[in-house]
Amino acid sequence: MENKDYIKLWSNDTKRRQFISDYKNTANEVIVQPKLELKFFITNLPNRHKIVAMEYWGTNYSYLTKEYGEKSIRTKYYYQDKECFTPDSVSESFLSEKLKELKMKLQEEK
Repeated sequence: MENKDYIKLWSNDTKRRQFISDYKNTANEVIVQPKLELKFFITNLPNRHKIVAMEYWGTNYSYLTKEYGEKSIRTKYYYQDKECFTPDSVSESFLSEKLKELKMKLQEEK
């Protein structure tokens, strides 16, 4: 994908959030940890940073009935901007802002 494609793809907050939530299709690499029931979807960005989406099984809990329900797949996001991975999860808002900053840098390079 070229820079102009990323600029168009990340043109507004809605499109950036769609890109983030579509991590299964945008990932360049998938790492599966079957014993831990984890999947990591790694998306490489043009500035060599990465978005990591981690899928894990979580048990639903009802505060009204005080009971645990069925398990469902949940997702946490991470942003890697250094050589090593930092296990601090981030929000979609944080990632959208990072993509916005990157889009602006790509526009300057044109």
